[in-house]
Amino acid sequence: MYDYVDRRLNSLDTGSRFLVRSMRQWVQLMAQARCPRTALEPVFARRGMSAALPDFHMAMILLNRDAKETLRFAPLHCAHACEDEAVLLSLARLLLDGRREAADGLFALLVVEEAVFALSRALSTVSAQIWARSADDDDRVSGKGLIGK
Repeated sequence: MYDYVDRRLNSLDTGSRFLVRSMRQWVQLMAQARCPRTALEPVFARRGMSAALPDFHMAMILLNRDAKETLRFAPLHCAHACEDEAVLLSLARLLLDGRREAADGLFALLVVEEAVFALSRALSTVSAQIWARSADDDDRVSGKGLIGK
């Protein structure tokens, strides 16, 4: 978590920035009584991440419905990651790194027991899809992805 809390979003990798901004938009859309999945579809499609949207939406629904405490998200245009966003980014990174035991401990702190499996599955899938796509984008920007393409 401490790798992300209060960090400027522009200092994060592409996948982390995309996930934070998507979470913020989802929360804002829910507050406006709009369907987040429908509204975020073009955002995910523009980034080539349409396949991640159902799992992202499911993870957010589970966090909204089954969180042990209300999670707080920064306003959409805030330049820094807030504490709960940092926790979720850390959780996603643990899953990507195969650190399931550490992730399970965080899941148990975040949501009721009945939601742990579904949230773990959804966040694992969405994280893998977002960071795989983002790594391609980061490589293109740095020039690393141009060889052989």
